[in-house]
Amino acid sequence: MRATSRESRKTETSWITPAVRAIGTLAVALTLATGSPAQGGETREKLVGMYVHQHWPYHHPYAARTWTPEDWHGYADGLHRLGYNAVLIWPVIETMPEPLTTSDRTNLRKLARVIDLLHQHFNMRVYIALCPNVIAKDEVASKASFQQRHFFYCDARVDPSDPAAMARLLERRARLLAPLKNMDGVAIIDSDPGGYPGSGNEQFVNLLMAHRKLLDRLRPGIELCYWMHVGWLGYGRFYETGTLSFSTEAEQTGRSDALESSESRALGRCQRPGVRKKSRDCRASHYLQLWPDRGRAFVSHVQLRREHRL
Repeated sequence: MRATSRESRKTETSWITPAVRAIGTLAVALTLATGSPAQGGETREKLVGMYVHQHWPYHHPYAARTWTPEDWHGYADGLHRLGYNAVLIWPVIETMPEPLTTSDRTNLRKLARVIDLLHQHFNMRVYIALCPNVIAKDEVASKASFQQRHFFYCDARVDPSDPAAMARLLERRARLLAPLKNMDGVAIIDSDPGGYPGSGNEQFVNLLMAHRKLLDRLRPGIELCYWMHVGWLGYGRFYETGTLSFSTEAEQTGRSDALESSESRALGRCQRPGVRKKSRDCRASHYLQLWPDRGRAFVSHVQLRREHRL
């Protein structure tokens, strides 16, 4: 496998909009156009939210992973005054070892408090971001606190074709997400990082379905959002060749079609990018939503202010 240890963000396709290239910032403004019916048939208001990216172990207050509940309150208050009504948080549970360090347990308890704070004080929706198949190298991850842990020093990719390895990943995630069960939804990105050499769309669909079942056991009503980025197949090629290129339109469409297969639809809602019509075969509006980068789920701060007159 020739991919380097540092995940590259270089793109070799022309259809990625300039707004998408802003994703690497600490907090990326996002809009989620949720015009489709929610449970009970009502139309949910559009969300205007902020992505709080906790990847980097900078010093306080520059790294969100170092924020106190008081920091979160001040930050959320500012967002709320600007008109934001949603927050997407990457909790970086992927690099939390077993057994958990004291700092990891403390951080999960803090994030649980933050979710309640955002709900109760600011009436915001709260989403959690996850990499699809990343797990910690326990021996390495346990040597650093959560606040100081570098992601790419202690991360590993789980082979989605290995049932035993996938079972371990899902069991660990169920334990780590349990304190955060009051979240409104989980967004699983397909790449950067994520993917596996030689893995196809069917395995990624199975991975999403497994997370849907996990969330249903955790708390009924948690949304599952598929965040379309580089693409599962594109990032798999990156791990094989060391050259990053986005999945093609045909590959992305093929994965969307797989999500709409009879096996997937039997479990709930599958919505194609740009399609707001609810399928007749869907029963749970929280089942699955798609967040396509190329569909401008992410916009820059300037564009957000201009388009929504904040």
